[in-house]
Order: sequence, then structure tokens, then C-alpha cells
Amino acid sequence: MSSQTSRRLWKTAATTIAGAVLAMSFSAAPASAAPLVDGDQIGSITVHKFERPDTPTGLPNNGTAVDTAGLTPLAGIEFTIQQVNAIDLATNAGWDAANNLSNVFSPANPEGSITGAGFTLGAGQAQVTDAAGTAAFGNLPVGLYLVTETNYPSGVTPAAPFLVSVPLTDPDNNDNWIYNVHVYPKNSITGAEKTVTDAPDIKLGDQIDFTPAGLAVLAANNDTSVQVVVNTTVNTIGEIENEALVYPNLGSFTTLPGEPGGPTVTPPVVTKWGEMTLLKTNENGAALAGASFSVYANQADAQAGTNPIVLNGQSTFTVAADGTLTISGLRYSDWANGAAVLPGSADYRTYYLVETTAPEGYELLAEPISFLINSASTTVGLDLTVKNIPSNGGFELPLTGGVGTGLLYAAGALLVAGAGLLFVRSRRSTNS
Repeated sequence: MSSQTSRRLWKTAATTIAGAVLAMSFSAAPASAAPLVDGDQIGSITVHKFERPDTPTGLPNNGTAVDTAGLTPLAGIEFTIQQVNAIDLATNAGWDAANNLSNVFSPANPEGSITGAGFTLGAGQAQVTDAAGTAAFGNLPVGLYLVTETNYPSGVTPAAPFLVSVPLTDPDNNDNWIYNVHVYPKNSITGAEKTVTDAPDIKLGDQIDFTPAGLAVLAANNDTSVQVVVNTTVNTIGEIENEALVYPNLGSFTTLPGEPGGPTVTPPVVTKWGEMTLLKTNENGAALAGASFSVYANQADAQAGTNPIVLNGQSTFTVAADGTLTISGLRYSDWANGAAVLPGSADYRTYYLVETTAPEGYELLAEPISFLINSASTTVGLDLTVKNIPSNGGFELPLTGGVGTGLLYAAGALLVAGAGLLFVRSRRSTNS
């Protein structure tokens, strides 16, 4: 064998050995070590729905499952997912297409923005969150998915539609993929609790002002918990049960109360307003006309004649020809701020009548008369009898020129005549 032949054989052998070593080196590493998307892999999307906490949690939102201790789950909320067709996330071109779509995607018009970009959506799959607030979508092929909150109870503000890919790069291991994706869509609860504050009010028409500045505050704080105070005016008597509707978003205006996504209906509250009827009589119980009264909310005002209650623009009320007077539109004495109140409470209300004009020939009342407004005073026909006493207690004063005065004059004349006779008699006796 020539040296040239020997060198050629050695080179061939060396190449073979090297190739064997190289082949052994590649075969030692598992095929799964390559950080590539497996287009045949089956994944899942798990949606977690919780009430928005008062303060940020600081938890990551990167597709991994996170610790949700302390959060309040929301059950009964429907989510629907749809795959965006013709985006193959097992290819780089597919990820480029997904990125381009994300730049034009509009949560306000999700389907329109997707189809406008030249893509279509697959059939929808719907799941409802369980008691843990979880809706799980399994058996999902690799792809890009539109997630939409499609049905939700009254008072829950839906999360904005969003796109999520299966898989996602593992944030804890950047050379790995997550095929089971967890998402925590933003959401909020529109709470509606109705209370009534009527203790400061004593007559129909009383209210508390709500200014345009309050509306500006609401508009500027639509991402936080906001307490809404709605002020109403009572304009009729009775035990009035009232509730309010709270519309948490624009979509709720087109949904009936009680239906999913519709306005929240507050628990009812009660405010109570009534009236009383008095009869004006003389000392014998006969009806009297011509008297007038004012009403006061406390004894001090009644005694001082200050701050009379104004009802229907009037602070003085005149008794009718039959002697009756109904004063209507006063808050119940024993009911304030939606609950019963007892005598002695600051919110318990005793009212006072002051007579401002007496019937002709009768004295004014010497002091205020107290009365209560309640269900009995509002429903019973006659609540109070107010008696007037004739002038001077019924005793007539002597009048100049009257019968009594004439008798006095006559007695005086007789006395004068008697004195004259005595005087004449005295002179006669002297002369004799």
C-alpha cells in the first residue's frame, strides 16, 4: 500500500470516527430541549374572575397561576373564547401576524377589528365561572384566542375583551413554553346600597343638594370604589318604599333590571310622612270658624314664634267653616332614617301648634299645643280638638251707657235728691 493510499484511508477512518462521535453527541440530548413551539401540543386557558380589591395586589399577570388568597371570587359569569383563524403560532410568521393584530385590536369592537385586519373567528366556546370564580377551557390547539365576558350578573362590570395566545413564554424559564395559560381579567363590582336620611327633614319638599361637581368626581374616578348619594324629594304623604337603579356602564342602559348585565336594583328603604286633623270648638263643643294656626318643629321655636314650618308656601293655616283644619306633609314623629325612633331620641319629632288668630269673641290660646304625626294621625279622621274660651273668660265687662251704669247714675241722683231734701228741711228748722 502506498503512502498516499495510507493517508487516504486514515483520513476516511478519521472522518468516520469523528462522524460517529458527532452523531453520539447529538443523540445524547433529548429532542424536547429545543425551545420551540410544539404545534401538536394541546393547551388550555383558565379564566379567574374576582372582585377588584380596594388596593392593588401587586400579583403578576403573565399567564402563570398566582396566589389569590384574600380575593373574593365571582361565580356565575360566562366567558366565551374564539380562536383567531389562520394564525399559526408554531411559526415565526404566525407570531408576527399576532403582533400586527395586537396593534389594531380594539376591545370596544373586538370582532370588527379582527375581521378588519383580514382574519376570521372560529366557533365560540362558553364556560361559566364556578364557586371559585374559575372558567376552564381545555383541549385547545396552539393558537391565538379572543376571550369575551358574555354574560354577567347585575352589578358586575364586565372585563374588556382581550386576546391571549397558547402557548406563552414561561416567565420563570425563558427557554420554555406555557401551554396551560391562566388569565385574571380586570373587573369591578358596582355595589348598590340604598339608605334614607330624612331625620333633618320635617316637611314635604325638604332635600339635600347634589351638585354638578359630584358628577365630575364620578367621571374622574371610574376605576375605584365610589359611593353615590342620590337625593330625592318626597312630595306626597304615606309610608313610601323606595328603591334605586344603578347603571354601572353604558351597556347596562339597554338591559332590563334584574337581567344579566343590567342595572343594579338597590334594597328598598322606607320614609314616612303624614298629616293630622284638628277640630276647633267653643266651650260647649260647637264648631268654630275663623281661627288660624302656625306649626313649629320644636317647643322653643313655638314659644318664640320663630321658624314656622312652611307647607305649600304657607306658614299660617286657617280653620275651615266647619271648624276643621288638616295639616299635611310632616315627617312621622317616630320614624327617621329608615327606622323607628323612640321618644327622647334626637330624631324623634314633636310638633307644636300656635294659634295666631282667634275666632271673633274668643281668646287666643295661651300656650302651644303639642301633637305627633304617625300612622294613626294620618289615617284617623279627627286627631285633636282645640277649644277656645270666650273673651274675658265669659264674663262681660260693664259698658258706659249700659244697664249697669244707668242704675249707678240713678242711685246717684237719688242720693243728691235726698241731700237736697235734708238741706231744705234743715233750713226750715233753722227759720222756725
